[in-house]
Amino acid sequence: MILMIPGRINPRQLRNLMKQFGIQIEELKNVKEVTITFESGEKIHFTRPSVTIIKSQEGEMFQIIGKYELVRESPSEAFTEEDIRIVMEKANVDRNQAIKALKKANGNPAEAIMLILSGEI
Repeated sequence: MILMIPGRINPRQLRNLMKQFGIQIEELKNVKEVTITFESGEKIHFTRPSVTIIKSQEGEMFQIIGKYELVRESPSEAFTEEDIRIVMEKANVDRNQAIKALKKANGNPAEAIMLILSGEI
C-alpha cells in the first residue's frame, strides 16, 4: 500500500495518521533553557526554546527550536582544584607551574605532568 499525503492535509487527519503509526507528539510548556554539553567542554545553550517530544516505537526524540549560543569553556575552567593539586604533587611544582601546564595540556592532568617532567614547561 502506498500512502500519499497531499500538500494540504487536515490537522485532524494528520493526528489520526500519526496515531495509526504509533507516533505521539508532546510540546513541553514553559521551557526556560536547554544546554547541550560536549566532551570538549563546548556547549550549545538555548534560551526560551520551543521543545517538542516525538515518541515512537523506536524511542523518544527531542526537537529544540530557537536561538542558541555556542559557549566555549576557557582553559582555566577546564580543570579542577583537584587536578591542580595532583599535578603539583606528582610533578613537584608550585601552583603557578601546575596551572600553566594544565592550560597547555587542555586540562589533562596526566599530560600536564608529562609536559613538566619532559622539560617542556
